[in-house]
Amino acid sequence: MPQSYTRIIVHTTFSTKYRKPWILPRWEQDLYQFLDARLRAAGCRVFGIGGVLDHVHLVHSLPATKSIASVLETIKTDSSHWMKKQGCTVFYWQNGYASFSVDYRNMEGIQQYVARQKLHHYGSVEGYKDRAKMSFQQEFRRLLDAYGVAYEERWLFEVDPDNTSLEGAP
Repeated sequence: MPQSYTRIIVHTTFSTKYRKPWILPRWEQDLYQFLDARLRAAGCRVFGIGGVLDHVHLVHSLPATKSIASVLETIKTDSSHWMKKQGCTVFYWQNGYASFSVDYRNMEGIQQYVARQKLHHYGSVEGYKDRAKMSFQQEFRRLLDAYGVAYEERWLFEVDPDNTSLEGAP
């Protein structure tokens, strides 16, 4: 067979470093557009991007010639630099990520899940009101459990070593 044919759809999620609330509404849509453009530049199709103050979810394809790790390293590095240029000088993504395979025949459900992140986390489509209904940590554990991913609790989330203030944050 002279050609390679793939249809690999992935649901990826990752948070800001120490889950700091750095994805402010004024940058949110531009950040999503930036992530979309970088994913497309890597050869991915983008089916959805959503999130809240401390994390994002991406639904995207994976080209046959790229690994998830290489795609995510590029988009996380580039978007971190982009956020710093926007004025969030302390912005970093967490080191890791979670990526799960998605059945293309059930894309609508995962696209809705990603699009409804504010409702899911804050109980409102406007989001960011009062305390979160569900933290990223709770959601992350639920996703790992739902996809049958084994994990050790002690390695899931980096702890801010000195719980520094958000000096330099917007």
